[in-house]
Amino acid sequence: MRTIATATNPAIAINRQGQTGFLYQQLHNPGSGNRWQTHLQVSGDNFATVTDFILADVPDANGSYAGTNPIGDYAGLIAVGNDFYGVFCGNNTPDNANFPNGVVYQRNANFATHALLDLANNPVPVSIDPFFVKYTTVSASDDFYVRDWTDSAASGDNGVEPSTHPVFYATSDVWNRRGTLPGTFVDDQPANEDAGNGAGNLGDNWAFARIRRNAPAASGAQTVIAHFLVSKFGTGSNYVDSTSADPDISFPDPDPTVDFNAADVGPLITPAYHWHLSAIASTHLCLAVEITGPNDPFVPPSLVGNTPGWPTTDLRIINDNNKAQRNMGLSTTPARGVGMSDCYYAIVHNAAPFPRDMELRYEASAEVARALQNSVIEIVGVDEHRLAPKGAIRLPGMQPGENRWVGLRFPAAQGKEGQVLAVDFFETEQGVVVNGFATGARLGSMAAVIHERLLLHQSAFARIAALYDSGSAREAAASAGKLAAERETPEHAYVTFVRAQFSEMQTVLGDLVTSRQPRDPFHIFPALEGFERAVAAGHADAIAVAHGCILHKVDSFVTMIQLANGNVADILQTVRWQQRLYTINPRLAKLEFAPDIRRAGEAFIQAYGRRRLTNKDYPELIKSLLNHFQQTGHSLPNAALPPVSDFERVFSDLTRLQKTHADFLQRLQRV
Repeated sequence: MRTIATATNPAIAINRQGQTGFLYQQLHNPGSGNRWQTHLQVSGDNFATVTDFILADVPDANGSYAGTNPIGDYAGLIAVGNDFYGVFCGNNTPDNANFPNGVVYQRNANFATHALLDLANNPVPVSIDPFFVKYTTVSASDDFYVRDWTDSAASGDNGVEPSTHPVFYATSDVWNRRGTLPGTFVDDQPANEDAGNGAGNLGDNWAFARIRRNAPAASGAQTVIAHFLVSKFGTGSNYVDSTSADPDISFPDPDPTVDFNAADVGPLITPAYHWHLSAIASTHLCLAVEITGPNDPFVPPSLVGNTPGWPTTDLRIINDNNKAQRNMGLSTTPARGVGMSDCYYAIVHNAAPFPRDMELRYEASAEVARALQNSVIEIVGVDEHRLAPKGAIRLPGMQPGENRWVGLRFPAAQGKEGQVLAVDFFETEQGVVVNGFATGARLGSMAAVIHERLLLHQSAFARIAALYDSGSAREAAASAGKLAAERETPEHAYVTFVRAQFSEMQTVLGDLVTSRQPRDPFHIFPALEGFERAVAAGHADAIAVAHGCILHKVDSFVTMIQLANGNVADILQTVRWQQRLYTINPRLAKLEFAPDIRRAGEAFIQAYGRRRLTNKDYPELIKSLLNHFQQTGHSLPNAALPPVSDFERVFSDLTRLQKTHADFLQRLQRV
């Protein structure tokens, strides 16, 4: 408890760094009559240490006006980003001694004679005025940021918190390349390249971020650390990083750093950060960065194990300019247009620790709506409907950690090379946008289209080969990779390749689709029939468009198969789910050992958010809870909980351990 004697009008706020601002007004008597002091106190350690600003020390009087309690009860404090904004009332005698931290009047006043003046500069009586205060815990020269958006060379994010742009994931200053050079910048936007997967250099990727700050420093250099993270493409998928022990992704190098000299404001580009995707991993990914300056750390919790918008509806990227993400998936289609349709799919993951109906709003600009008319939004395994300029999709009854897929099927439109035709999808919770992604077409030359298709073919069949140890799929991937390495593949060579591959594609994909239930949720078989007709006609552009759609379907289907076996990215979310069940479920919360489960889970969550614990510590947490899980089963025999031996068999495999834990909680959910 913090007790302030003879005080009133308390106001409290907490900024994005977790610093607490406390504004109050205190009556004191220095021996010359009662006076009101207005204080703003700021602390980052529960008031063990305090920065105390006396904003005003003014007479307890209202000039010639009668009445008691001259200051009233008009005081408030809010936090926006790093900054505290406050308002309070006090005696307006223009005397600098009354304002130890300075003051600016917006009314006429003579501070030498302590007289208030009207607009004609005639004296007026002293009274009570409102006063406004702003205090920031990070100076402009210490405030480093990564842009959430760039519209053009003349228009971009200036680091304001919260970010002002509704689409904060499509043109941000974090991007991937397949080589060690950052690439070109068109309209001051970085050129992102899809990730590569596979053994050796096939799966090598390099991440970049551009960093700025709001003002130069008076002196000295400062070093900013960039920390990169990756998640599956869509909305709600949790991020992994170098600490996550994800079997599909590795981050072999230490975090890159950028040195700002005193005069530097940026943008400065990080050194190329090497990361690697295994053959079984999807190349349909999101990329994020968190930066830390000497006096400007990112706001915990980290994105690792989390996603924007959750575990609560916090807007951790929009509100923190130290974080940025790129979440746009594009398929390259021929700029000359062709009468075929391409497609692209995104994962919709329920990152909340409770079941909910998920809603996606989508918007297409007038230009995109015209170019992509007759496009279709597909809710995989459920239904589809025609794309409108604006609309909404509802996914009912999604369980914690559940994944569903939403796709956009669109015609190969005619336009300029390099033009992007993308539809924005926004995840909303109670009407508030908490996350989003964009998907659609990038128009390109036939050479660019063919090159992308060959890389996609290599990736998709490498994933199938890794999943099922398929020699045929491995050979298909190798053939595509060999042709892609030539960079400029002639159209006739591409058509020849596809014709030679088609029969084997039918066999491999047929085995893939029939091996799983539900059967063919992405409609790969019908797409193969259309692809066969395009191959028979022999037109390279039509073949490439149909080829691309099949490959995107295959990639998403393989991801669906993978995620059915667990996901290390969901470990932290699974612990949060457990916390909630043992807190709000009456039958679980009243168990004698429920407080022990909650304490252990909360300690793990807090340390994880500050990167002090990682997924590698997860098995120890579960081991410490096994006895409680067993007791839960004894206390709730009708729940039919799995035996603890199910956990003990998978301690060495984080993916299977997460799956076992989630299955256990799913049964508890029904208690």
